[in-house]
Amino acid sequence: MEEIQIYTDGSCYPNDGTGDGGYAFVIVEDGSEVHSQGNGESPSTNNRMEMKAIIDAISFCEQEVPHSNIVIYSDSTYCVNGYNSWMHRWAKKDWEGVANADLWKLLFETKDYNIKWVKGHSDNQWNNKADKLASYKLYNIKR
Repeated sequence: MEEIQIYTDGSCYPNDGTGDGGYAFVIVEDGSEVHSQGNGESPSTNNRMEMKAIIDAISFCEQEVPHSNIVIYSDSTYCVNGYNSWMHRWAKKDWEGVANADLWKLLFETKDYNIKWVKGHSDNQWNNKADKLASYKLYNIKR
């Protein structure tokens, strides 16, 4: 079974909870892009946009390309560590004091996905494309 890779990214300016945010994901299969999309919201933060990219990518895949071998790549250590290590502990504490608890609860309710870290702003063409799309969505919100 071929692996589907999803690259996600988020952006926000200013990143203080009052800024405009953009997020995007790119789905890759057999080394080629098969789908990409993004969106945005305001007000927001960068962490929220990083999370929204993952949530929208999962939602899209569950509806449009159900596949059992999906790997999600994010350049956000907050998202990768939160999903892989922290959120189960947060859930046991009923999300008390957790920033972005509304989004973490959504991620907690999904099936288990393999989420890996990818270095941002490097030579990974798919992460760079997700970054461009997220920035484009941010720019269009600001207009």
